[in-house]
Amino acid sequence: MSVRSAIPFDRLSAQGNVFCVVGASTLSRPIESIDVIRWAGMSKFRDERPRVGPKRLFDQLLVIDPAGSSHEHHTVRIYNADGSAAEQCGNGVRALAFWLKRRGLDTSLPLRPPAGPVEIVTIADDATRVDHAHVSVRLPGVQSHQRQSLWGETDATAAMSVSLGNPHLVLHWPHPPRLDECIDVGQRLQHHPSFCHGVNVGLAHPAKDAVHLRVYERGVGPTQACGSGACAAATAMADWGLKRAPVTLNQPGGSLVVDWSGEALAAPHLELTGAVEWIEQGQFQP
Repeated sequence: MSVRSAIPFDRLSAQGNVFCVVGASTLSRPIESIDVIRWAGMSKFRDERPRVGPKRLFDQLLVIDPAGSSHEHHTVRIYNADGSAAEQCGNGVRALAFWLKRRGLDTSLPLRPPAGPVEIVTIADDATRVDHAHVSVRLPGVQSHQRQSLWGETDATAAMSVSLGNPHLVLHWPHPPRLDECIDVGQRLQHHPSFCHGVNVGLAHPAKDAVHLRVYERGVGPTQACGSGACAAATAMADWGLKRAPVTLNQPGGSLVVDWSGEALAAPHLELTGAVEWIEQGQFQP
């Protein structure tokens, strides 16, 4: 009887948005949803970092197949904590950029999640800590968008659906959103009939110098931060005439900056910048 080897992972955080990164070469079989659910619920590696949702090992599991000599990109697969697949993850690709650099792998090649190629722009090391970096990536721009009629039984004053390869619903919130509001609205709208594959729900309030944002992530729940959700909120705010690039978005876990050239919803690329922290290494049991 063959014995399957443990699967090593690296755990990283981007504004409290937590990821486990696995190299594809370490897998002896395809990952199944039940694997992801079981691994996300592991207690051994849980830490005391602040969380806005359920405690779990990760929000997303990232599987990367680093480019070999005959490839032109690093292939990426993304799994939410509930085992579902995701098309894009803005903070996740920033974490992957730092993972590549820590391993001495090629950061000049793009990352390739299902939503399209992501260019690594800069990885600026922290002068005081080797496990921190400031990472900027260039994501594909908005693929589609639609202003929505006001969503009943919420306090939103405007709404827009924005696709970045993964679906988002941005709600213009009349005040800085609270956690209980994010949970209530997110749970009710994430599986709205208008979104056949579910939706990430973002409550966004424009203040003088930044946008206050909370995101209820599809397949995850309320999170400390969401990179693609920040991009969706920034472009919606620009279209509503409330913000201009670059836009700072304050989330429970910290701040991100989204920048672009030209008209927000028509820009071919969105640049996402923020800090990334390497937390620890561990092993999944197959």
